Amino acid sequence: MKRSDESFTQILAYWLPEMISAFIIITLPQLVDLYLVASFRSLHASGALEMANNLVHTLIKLSEAIPIAAIAIIGRYNGAGEYKKCGKEFIQIVWTALILGGLQLIIIQFSAAGIYRALHVPADIIPLGAPFLRMRSFSIILAFLAFTIIGFMRALKNTRTPMVITLLGSIVFLIADVLLIQGNWGFPRLHIYGSAVASLLQYATMIAYGGWYLFTQKTYQVYFAKIRSYGPDWKSVSRLLFTGIPIIIDKGSMAIAYVWLSSMLAIYGSNSIAAFGVVKNLERAALLPASAFAQVVTFLVSNHLGAHDSRGARKAIVKILILTTVMVSTTVGSLCFFAPHLVTLFTPSAEVSAFVVPVIRQISILVVFDFLQLILAGALRGAGSVHAVMWTRLISCILFFIPVSVLLVRFSQASVSVTFTLIYGAFYISTGIMGLVFAVIIMQNQWYKKKI
Repeated sequence: MKRSDESFTQILAYWLPEMISAFIIITLPQLVDLYLVASFRSLHASGALEMANNLVHTLIKLSEAIPIAAIAIIGRYNGAGEYKKCGKEFIQIVWTALILGGLQLIIIQFSAAGIYRALHVPADIIPLGAPFLRMRSFSIILAFLAFTIIGFMRALKNTRTPMVITLLGSIVFLIADVLLIQGNWGFPRLHIYGSAVASLLQYATMIAYGGWYLFTQKTYQVYFAKIRSYGPDWKSVSRLLFTGIPIIIDKGSMAIAYVWLSSMLAIYGSNSIAAFGVVKNLERAALLPASAFAQVVTFLVSNHLGAHDSRGARKAIVKILILTTVMVSTTVGSLCFFAPHLVTLFTPSAEVSAFVVPVIRQISILVVFDFLQLILAGALRGAGSVHAVMWTRLISCILFFIPVSVLLVRFSQASVSVTFTLIYGAFYISTGIMGLVFAVIIMQNQWYKKKI
């Protein structure tokens, strides 16, 4: 039976909550963090914050992989009424999260300075950045646990509570960030370390509320009532790690590409690092409508194909591409027009501001590549073609972006500003290659015949 096609108004109704949630939970905290640290007018502080947060963002993206991999397993047990197995699986996910989170904690504690050096961070930033990265690593292990709780709830068809948990964590972060970085309203002034403490409080709050909800609500007691052992089952842990590998590659490839991008640009010094932080965060904010539409296209395509309506799935993709083009053109155009005013809010010096404004205007032309791959990747996920997305992203980064960026660093004779723009542009061109491959796959009749 075919579903009726969604109107543009219906699609926008699906999109708006995703857009608002993403802005409050993802974009706003990053921009507030950047703004508060930029107010110190310190290149070292802005550079240390950006390089650490870029790496931490990658690790947190990886932390989502295991819970996502386990959702299908837990959902199947739940649908079959095997509630005890759901509870046992959750416990093993917790142990897996603790192992992965603990591993990164140990590595960062002993090699934070070495990580900064490997990322080509100037030596004068490392004494400030290494302790900050060590502090942030404690929040990563909490993030692993928080996303485990959220993933378990989603597997049991509870999407409202995870949203509340994440929103509550973001609010705590924003409040703590404002109070602790600059020492407002009598709180200690912790400089950039206030951001690390705010992250700890954010994920601790998410774990506390999520854990309380799981073990106090009667609807969840059935999952843990008959469990006798809460220790690790190494066979289950190994299975979860193996199952999560494709998702780790998918989620990690784009995040790691940003880490690589930052390391290439860090070669050009503190100004370049600070400029990268501003360009990345403002461009990501401008692309937020596309990220929200990517979530919408996934479930619309999935529902249409579930009803054996491939025509409806294609029409939904086309409509979302049209809406995304209008929205992103508006946000990116506004960013370019107001860049001289916006940039000064987030840069530590007038020199960096003067550097960033023309760079943003030049690379914004290439943003179209990124939003195309975001939407088409979302459509392929909705069709169950997750491996196509995973391998395309990974291969594009390895075979194009990384070698091109290295060649530009080694052989470019242009100014720092031009080389910066070329390297950043190479990243966007790699997303264009991804989008082209995704488009070719979707134009073939086999793309929607994957077994989900």
